[in-house]
Amino acid sequence: MILVIGDIILDKYSYGSIERINPEVPVPVIHVKREEYVLGGAANVALNCLAMGSDVQLIGSMGKDFAALKITELAMAHRLPLHGLEHSGLSTVKQRFVSQEFAQQILRADFEQIAALSQQDVERIRSLVQEARPKYILLADYGKGVISDDLVTTLLKLGIPLLVDPKPKNMTLYKGVHILKPNRKELEESFGKLSDEALKECAKLMDAQIVCTLGSEGAVLATEKEVTHFSARKVEVIDVCGAGDTFIACLAAQLDQGVSLKDAVRTANLAASIAVSKKQTAIVSKEELANAEERL
Repeated sequence: MILVIGDIILDKYSYGSIERINPEVPVPVIHVKREEYVLGGAANVALNCLAMGSDVQLIGSMGKDFAALKITELAMAHRLPLHGLEHSGLSTVKQRFVSQEFAQQILRADFEQIAALSQQDVERIRSLVQEARPKYILLADYGKGVISDDLVTTLLKLGIPLLVDPKPKNMTLYKGVHILKPNRKELEESFGKLSDEALKECAKLMDAQIVCTLGSEGAVLATEKEVTHFSARKVEVIDVCGAGDTFIACLAAQLDQGVSLKDAVRTANLAASIAVSKKQTAIVSKEELANAEERL
């Protein structure tokens, strides 16, 4: 079983047509005709783990607002066990305005209020982890306040392997985790330009196995002694939103199901290539993965 802990985001898509220019200021006016809500952030990671055949539970914080109700409703619809930690601020919502004529995003509006977990919240998470007894804990860090030094220290003491999708500003929190999965930009912000030697040094400094995603160039797995490169499948990129979520979710699900780390990275790389060929925040199923593997 995988326990996902992190920042829950509600993705809202507003679809419409641009029919005129605002006479007040020269900006397009979008006539919204349809809206859709999708679970994002740590919730999207959890849904991907679920779709890939693993048992999953989700822990994250939310406000006391409409967005929190919507998140709870969507989690129930997907049969995703959710442990919501309430705070007094806003739930995180990313609203994307999409032009139907051009099939492209024209604006994103973020609604959020970063709220750090209290000591009481950290203790509750520790209790939930001990009760759930997961095989892996997956930390999905989007910089919204759930992931803290205190929480990571508490979780490391429990001795359960931690897989982490980090934010650069929090990178130093994760020394000693099982697997650290930054993308190229995040890793270079913290450790400088990538090379095989730099990756080995990073693995040594962080006392962790490093899995770095490289977009169209695939991914790389690094330990102190070895670096392994994985090429990406060539696909038409439709939407990169959530591809990193799909990658780490597949990685965790594969490990949860007993696959070796190298094979798990290879399969996660394939899952990400499926995700970017879909619109919106993507979920990739084990059936889609199996079909893609047959075509390789």
